Amino acid sequence: MSKLYNFHFFFIILAVVLGVVSSSDLSAWSQTQTFNIGVLARRGGDECLREWSPTARYLETQIPGTSFKITPLTFEEVTSAVKNELVDFIVVNPVGYVELQNLFGVSRMTTIKRAAPDGYFTLMGGVIFCRTDRDDIASIRDLKGKSFMAVDPTSFGGWIAAWRELLQQGIDPQKDFAQLLFEGTHDNVVYAVRDGKVDAGTIATPIMEKMIKEGKISQDAFKIINKQVDEEYPYLRSTRLYPEWPFAKLKHTSAELAEKVAVALLSMPTQNSAALAAQIVGWTVPHDYGTVEECMKELKVGIYKDYGKITLAQLLTAYRWQCIVIILVMTMMIGLLIFSHQINRKLRFSESALQEETKERKYVNTELVQLNDSLQQSRQQLANIIDFLPDATFVIDNDQKVIFWNRAMEEMTGIHKDTIIGQGDYAYTVPFYGVKRKQLLDLLEIQDEEVARKYQYIKRKGGTLYAEAFAPVLNNGEGAHFWATAASLYDVHGNRAGAIESIRDITEQKQIENEKEKLKNHLLQAQKMEAIGTLAGGIAHDFNNILSAILGFTEIARDASPPGSFAVKSLDKVLEAGQRAATLVKQILAFSRQADIERVPLNLAHIVKEAINLLRPSLPSTIAIKQLIDTATRPINANPTQIHQILINLCTNASHAMELTGGTLEVSLKDCELFPADLLRHSEVHPGNFVVLSVSDTGTGIESALADRIFDPYFTTKKVGKGNGMGLAIVHGIVTGYGGCITYENNIGKGTVFHVYFPATDQEMAPAVLSVDVAPVGNERILLVDDEEMLVEMGKTILESLGYGVTVYTSSLEALAAFNDQSDLFDAVITDQTMPGMTGIELSKRMLEVRSDIPIILCTGYSTLVNEEQAKAVGIREFAMKPLTKKVIATLLRNVLEKRLPV
Repeated sequence: MSKLYNFHFFFIILAVVLGVVSSSDLSAWSQTQTFNIGVLARRGGDECLREWSPTARYLETQIPGTSFKITPLTFEEVTSAVKNELVDFIVVNPVGYVELQNLFGVSRMTTIKRAAPDGYFTLMGGVIFCRTDRDDIASIRDLKGKSFMAVDPTSFGGWIAAWRELLQQGIDPQKDFAQLLFEGTHDNVVYAVRDGKVDAGTIATPIMEKMIKEGKISQDAFKIINKQVDEEYPYLRSTRLYPEWPFAKLKHTSAELAEKVAVALLSMPTQNSAALAAQIVGWTVPHDYGTVEECMKELKVGIYKDYGKITLAQLLTAYRWQCIVIILVMTMMIGLLIFSHQINRKLRFSESALQEETKERKYVNTELVQLNDSLQQSRQQLANIIDFLPDATFVIDNDQKVIFWNRAMEEMTGIHKDTIIGQGDYAYTVPFYGVKRKQLLDLLEIQDEEVARKYQYIKRKGGTLYAEAFAPVLNNGEGAHFWATAASLYDVHGNRAGAIESIRDITEQKQIENEKEKLKNHLLQAQKMEAIGTLAGGIAHDFNNILSAILGFTEIARDASPPGSFAVKSLDKVLEAGQRAATLVKQILAFSRQADIERVPLNLAHIVKEAINLLRPSLPSTIAIKQLIDTATRPINANPTQIHQILINLCTNASHAMELTGGTLEVSLKDCELFPADLLRHSEVHPGNFVVLSVSDTGTGIESALADRIFDPYFTTKKVGKGNGMGLAIVHGIVTGYGGCITYENNIGKGTVFHVYFPATDQEMAPAVLSVDVAPVGNERILLVDDEEMLVEMGKTILESLGYGVTVYTSSLEALAAFNDQSDLFDAVITDQTMPGMTGIELSKRMLEVRSDIPIILCTGYSTLVNEEQAKAVGIREFAMKPLTKKVIATLLRNVLEKRLPV
């Protein structure tokens, strides 16, 4: 208990210290200071100052008591300036921003709106070009062997965007260009191509149009390579589009200052001198720069130069998430404390300023009488401003009567202002909720928890309330999500005169966010399944090699022991356990495989029992398994791996329902017949004979409110780490694909039963193949190749015991050299697939070039590079999966030596 007290005390002291530091910083900022804005000078320092200095002046007029200075930066100077905090804000290209964000925590505030002939755009790209008279260059592929110039290795529009397109068209700049140069500015690249110093070049959009407009180049002097046509994007381009340049703050920059700068930039008029000088129409909310990160990852540039490589540090980091979570929570707590302190200080400052303003208004009250006419005119102007606000806005007086209802509010609700103005008793809530009740602006002066709970999000900042909610009556009853802001209104004496509320429809934005979240979940699930398959493949390869040695040497020891002895019986048990292990590896591989697998007639009883045996070790000992399996059920046409998947998903869900209290997991299998009356809720299923698989538990059951969603993909009520919501969706998809259906019985507090109905089939199951107990022998000469010395030793012993002459190599290259010298010495070749220097399939191809009739058997523990079909396509006679028993390898040898059909 004392440790917990000390822990809390430490955080309180830390919060106070950080609050003092924050207060001192804010106090220092309140005085006049000069803040540096670093700008990437892509067209040179002088051009940079000409374009951006008016923006600094604009910010000074919008934020009194501040001074801003433009600092032109070359590509090489950007990182150093941010690292050493030589600037407070940064305007840089997208790739520069992504690097600065990841390295130094730079935060985007706004994104440039570039001026266009018919409006503006917030996207950019690159243009690849050459002189018009270059008839030998018509496409990107024609650039091979040519000299090429770009702006800078870190310039996004002036190199990286074009680099991506070059690679996609099969041009590797480092190998295929006769010369690759970087000139430093976009203008210099254009001049170099124009003057014939290089064959072609690339610059960012819309630099070429700017230079034409400035009269620096002729409009018909160049032609565009890989020209992209887009009616919505007015400028010449050869690449994909990416977000425009962001305006970002550094970590050390005050959040309050950054907020004021962002507001000023977003409010910049289109015809303001700052916008005209920078050739933009203003700024917009910051874009998502994920597409830029994807480009950098694909090209492995900048901070992603080692992307995809796995290091020891990354492996160690994978086991430290708990620490990271704790650090994040602590950081959030400290941040909240600092933010709370800053807000409280700001509130006190605002309150003091308000008191001073109130005193001043009382002092000049007599003068206000003379300004009555001017005041009336100002009121009319204010009314006009509110009426033309893009957000739906209404105003009430102290009697809760509507005194203003703007045009946007009329469009949103369908109610004309003449109908609603003058009405009270919460009449303004009916167009949103269908009933009279309090809403956001009514909470400005009172606390009402019941009303506050109706909002999905609500927060008070100073005298303003911000909230998010859903209005069911809007959009003709379909409802709409909206963001609302409310504040009190005061008269000239400081007395409350009413309240104003502004409402913005964010339904489309919410839908986009939800869709992005779904896509993200789909991507994470696909990556997870890919990782499972990769892990299973790696385990299978190494484990099958180990099993090969175990089984092989066990057979050798068994053959050397007296028949009927205790040693023979013990070694038989070892062989049986080894075969079970090999079967288990195959089951793991089959479970993780994502490709379609052939359906065959099969009996479910054996597969169900096998799946239960596989699942049993993973269940808690508090859960008992009860099996009611009819072994004589009708056959069904299905895939064994998918049946495994169905049963394991259902049993896993059942075990999760009982993991806290324990219980009984019951699995039953039997024949049944379904009639039309049984399938009223499953009209797509045809009546007839079925085999029903039932899985029940004695857990808590499923809540009634969730019952209709249990088969939805990614829907889950489990905690993080317990599931991803795909189990029942996968089961449902497999069963419906078979022409069957799944039902369930739910008893709250007692448990759940799931019934899976598989259509029975009249097809006969394939008869079991009887194996020969005695391994066939021979006397031919065998070349055995495997990089595992233990497996080579074992294989040589087994083959010699069968009567063969054996030559072994642990190097595929040495084996090939020996075969090239004396290929007639060997009657057959047995080779492993995964070996250093040269793979088994490559070795086989080289041997077949020397001697096309040589029989070859290719063995592998697991490989994603070759399968049986690919192996036989190049002339390999047999393809075998490890581990191989003595009988199997002997049978395969006789098949290939006697030129029989493959087994």
